[in-house]
Amino acid sequence: WAICGISVIDYMLFGTKLGTITSTLKFDTAPAFSRREYLINALVIAFVAALLIFAITKFKKIAFPVLAVGILTVLWIGISNSIGICKTYKLNQKVSIAATEMPQIQLSKEGRNVVVLMLDRSMGNLVPYIMNEKPELQEQFDGFTYYPNTISYGAHTIFATPSLFGGYEYTPKRLNERSDMSLHDKQDEALKVMPVLFGDNGYNVTICDPPYAGYKVTPDLTIYDEYPDFNCYLTSGKFSIEDNSLTSSQTFELINRLRNRNFFCYSLMKISPLIAQKTLYNSGLYNEAAKRSGSLDMPVGTEALVQDIISNRQSTGYDKDFLDQYAVLVNLPDITVINDDDSNNFLMLANKTTHAPCLLQEPDYVPALSVDNRAYDVNMINRYTIDGRTMAMYSSAQTSHYHINIAAFLQLGQWFDYLRENGVYDNTRIILVADHGAELEFFDNKCGRQDMDFFIPLLMVKDFDATGFTVNEDFMTNADTPTLATEGLIEDPVNPFTGSPIDSRQKFGPQTVFLSKKYLIKDNQGTAFMPGAWYLISGDPQNPNSWSYLGNW
Repeated sequence: WAICGISVIDYMLFGTKLGTITSTLKFDTAPAFSRREYLINALVIAFVAALLIFAITKFKKIAFPVLAVGILTVLWIGISNSIGICKTYKLNQKVSIAATEMPQIQLSKEGRNVVVLMLDRSMGNLVPYIMNEKPELQEQFDGFTYYPNTISYGAHTIFATPSLFGGYEYTPKRLNERSDMSLHDKQDEALKVMPVLFGDNGYNVTICDPPYAGYKVTPDLTIYDEYPDFNCYLTSGKFSIEDNSLTSSQTFELINRLRNRNFFCYSLMKISPLIAQKTLYNSGLYNEAAKRSGSLDMPVGTEALVQDIISNRQSTGYDKDFLDQYAVLVNLPDITVINDDDSNNFLMLANKTTHAPCLLQEPDYVPALSVDNRAYDVNMINRYTIDGRTMAMYSSAQTSHYHINIAAFLQLGQWFDYLRENGVYDNTRIILVADHGAELEFFDNKCGRQDMDFFIPLLMVKDFDATGFTVNEDFMTNADTPTLATEGLIEDPVNPFTGSPIDSRQKFGPQTVFLSKKYLIKDNQGTAFMPGAWYLISGDPQNPNSWSYLGNW
């Protein structure tokens, strides 16, 4: 009787803001609670236990009916949620199986190639430190201009990607004002703007992993069915870093077993007192017995697919979500088809390597079953200080996010070398852009308690025949992407669905950005986003004084 009541209280009221959880039931940031939270939880448990024991002592006859109703209610909720999970999982499987065709990126030697590559959650402020640690990247990124003063209009993918792919008509504020369409339809429309525009102007179009296409976590490529000439692919999980590696299809049953077991273990953690949750969570391993191998090859235990971060310098196990995405970047040269003609080509590709935080083995920043960077991580202050500005690197969350960003850059550098070797680098415009940043407090850039680096994404552009690696301090937004992509190639471009000009005139003056914890698809099914916090940026986004809080609506 008492345990049932305490479990409901623990589940409903405590540990409810633990952040994003991966497909293997591992949180991006390990659950951590303050002494105050432990104390409040313990006091509430003691009070609820005393109250329930008193109630069953004094009113024993009503205890059984109340308990029965409570169990039936929880059982009904559990069954409903389980059915929903299974239905979504089967749907994602069906979509993934249907998209079995091996991706091909078409580029030509004599024509014009335009590449828009979105690195999910890649942080613009990390670029100088990445280039400082790996100066060879500046040669590989020859021709790129880095824009440090870039903002995003949303702090999560669902809010930020429409304007990135569709332009200024699709910022959260303007999406909310368009009450004639569902958010679902507006997301799909934004994902079609550049492909349709380039397709109508004679470009061969390739699309890979368009975020939330069909308003689904696993992109639904059928939104492009009315454009049969488009080449559309899902790339996540299709490649391996090496033969028989953990990302191969051989791990399918292993992953299913991991999830089936850990769903049960996760539920035990969620109904437990806070003081027990960290132990039960066990860095996402949920206390499974270890059976490790020494390489990426099988066989291994399922715990090898979940990385256990021991400190910000040591870890064991792989992060499967990272491997699925990272392998795509590793294999870019293998799926790039170079044509000896003058065709024009457009590629729109999204990748989540920079959205799957994990520790990697330095100095090459590659996945390893056992990571130990203690010998390499010396002179940390000098390493992370540029022009007197030191980047905080104290937590495993900060370290792991830095690792995955530098790993992505290293792989992109190799792809750029491949393009050079095959004579298609100079005639290719490349836009590297992120939908949003992250609130990891690398720098002291806050509005109130909110870390505004959440709104500072990556933006780097290499134009045709450009040389050198340069920095441009102009104010930019990731909604400039369609303008940057079409500039000089399509005369007076207009949105093919609204008829509005595609340009950057609307970014001048103060800008309004949006942050909400209701960032799941299921929370945003209407014509406007669920209420959240709105901020105004006026001036240098790197300056905390440029930000102001507008309110919550």
